[in-house]
Amino acid sequence: MTSRPVQRFSSAQKLMPVGLGQWSDGHSSDYQHLEEVLSPLVDAVNARLMAGS
Repeated sequence: MTSRPVQRFSSAQKLMPVGLGQWSDGHSSDYQHLEEVLSPLVDAVNARLMAGS
């Protein structure tokens, strides 16, 4: 069974970074933790995009 991905969207003026995360071992539980791991990455990308505009 393949785990479903989690998604996180953000916006940086005219850009829209999208973060997708999925467990590499395929397990299908603990999606809240996966979202907690993905959020800082999307936030960092968004901050970089905002700083560069």
